[in-house]
Amino acid sequence: MLAWVRMVVTEECSSLNLIEWVRDAVLRSNSADLEKYFPPGRRLGISERWKKVVKELFQEKRILKAETFGGGVWADFKELVDLRDDLVHSNASRPTTASQAQSKDLKDLPVGWGTSRVRELILDLHRTVGSPPPSWVA
Repeated sequence: MLAWVRMVVTEECSSLNLIEWVRDAVLRSNSADLEKYFPPGRRLGISERWKKVVKELFQEKRILKAETFGGGVWADFKELVDLRDDLVHSNASRPTTASQAQSKDLKDLPVGWGTSRVRELILDLHRTVGSPPPSWVA
């Protein structure tokens, strides 16, 4: 149960970091523009939200470079999100059928696996756009 809680919290931290990065580093604390990228009522999963916001910022020339979302860091993060979705939406409790992909078993993952995926995603974002990462992740 504790591993499940950590997984959910870890993914939510990645969402909060994206919002804080846009607000503080990109918009320079201009909270009025924040709703443009995070409008109330827009319901996207973290993967879709991350891609959409970064691409919008790049298209509007608020950042000089955008992630490609095709590398190993992104694939690792997607794996974390998929596992989290399996847990939160009870997919992990359903009987496995031939048509279902088998997700990882939490007990087989090393301690800190989820946290390291989010850390690498955040560092990759900052490396890509040339901004300094937050001190807590560096």
